Amino acid sequence: MSQSPYDDEFRAIRYIQLRGQDIANAHETINSDIESLKAQLTGLISGTELDEAEHLALKEHHLREMTPSDTAMHST
Repeated sequence: MSQSPYDDEFRAIRYIQLRGQDIANAHETINSDIESLKAQLTGLISGTELDEAEHLALKEHHLREMTPSDTAMHST
C-alpha cells in the first residue's frame, strides 16, 4: 500500500481539528461554570438565591447597560 505524500499533513490537520473541538468543549464547560458561580455569588451578595430566569434577566439588563450606544460609538 503506497502512502500519499500528504498523508502526514492530513493526519496533522485532523489532529488539530479534533484538538480544537476538545478545547472548544472545555471552554463551554468553563463558561457554564463561571455563569453558575456568578449566579450563586449574586444570590449571596443580595442575601437571596436567584433562579435561572431571574439570573438571565439580570444578566441581560447588565449587558444592555454596559453596551455602548450606537451614537456613542459613532462619535469617537
